[in-house]
Amino acid sequence: MSAFRCFCLLAALLAVFHGRAGAQVSFTGDATFTWLNPTGGPTLVSSISNGTPTSSFTHGDTMVDLGGGQFIEAGIAAQITMTNAAFSSAPLEAPFKLADVSIRNGTTFNDSEASGVTLRLVLAMSQPSLNRVIDLPLTLVATENTSDMLASADVVVLPPGPVARLEVGGQRYVLNLTWISLNPFSGFANSREFFTFEESTATAELYGVWSLDPAYQSYLAWAASKGLDDSPGKEIDFEADPDQDSQSNGLEYVHGSEPLTPDSAASGMVSVFDGTQLTCQFLRTDESEALVTLELQTSPDLQLWTDLTVGADSGVSGAAQITITENGSAPDLVSIVVQAAGSPSLFARLKAVD
Repeated sequence: MSAFRCFCLLAALLAVFHGRAGAQVSFTGDATFTWLNPTGGPTLVSSISNGTPTSSFTHGDTMVDLGGGQFIEAGIAAQITMTNAAFSSAPLEAPFKLADVSIRNGTTFNDSEASGVTLRLVLAMSQPSLNRVIDLPLTLVATENTSDMLASADVVVLPPGPVARLEVGGQRYVLNLTWISLNPFSGFANSREFFTFEESTATAELYGVWSLDPAYQSYLAWAASKGLDDSPGKEIDFEADPDQDSQSNGLEYVHGSEPLTPDSAASGMVSVFDGTQLTCQFLRTDESEALVTLELQTSPDLQLWTDLTVGADSGVSGAAQITITENGSAPDLVSIVVQAAGSPSLFARLKAVD
């Protein structure tokens, strides 16, 4: 590649990123938490107390059956308490506090502790002006008490990130969460996992980090490399079709084709119906898998359509067999065979959802 071409490509990338990111973005708002939907075994004992600014989830049976109808209080319930926090002008890639947290490792009996619970996070933001409701399925691991401090620590596990996505000014951002330990003598944090030592109450904080969506950055880089600068006839939006070949930019990104060259017949999906089954084939780039959800839509009459989500791996989905043929760094071949189930005809179209 010539130095001049490299310079032009770099200039296009910078123009797209600057136009999409705009001024320096930051986030201001309030975080509130509520508990719901505890899960566990048939002997689960739990209670929820949701309020402002503090909400608590308590679980585990503290009573021991002595027989003869006699019970004695012999333990203390496990508990997680969230105290809401406000955040102001949190910049990208900078951790900001969402909550003060207290996690108690209880002493309970009868396999009565929860194995999971949903923590609902509501972000009410004034900058940018929008709200988000995020349900966080927490995994709770209760351990047997032993002389090993680490092995006896109970664990609260956050779901893998990102836990939320949002779009502001044409740019897309993702939110990831992490624990911060405040007292190493009662517990410690390991990114998404928080360990609380036996018979201890750990103090912690829940932090969030806003980042540019890396999957969308990959799409923007691809768009800039293909000459999409958002000028008339070179629209950059995922759903746009600047070359008017019935292939959106999103599908061109999936197939690895040219968004400014009308070539839908060569680069799109090929479908063949033999009277009993419909076979569809298309190419999919590795880079697009993280951003794009592909849906194969089939119809016997072009009126009623059935959606089939195409994942990253081969497998069976309903009446369809999906086969992914990996091809190194080149686009993979995706083959889908859909049974007609007695229909005299079967049509298909491919939809890309970002």
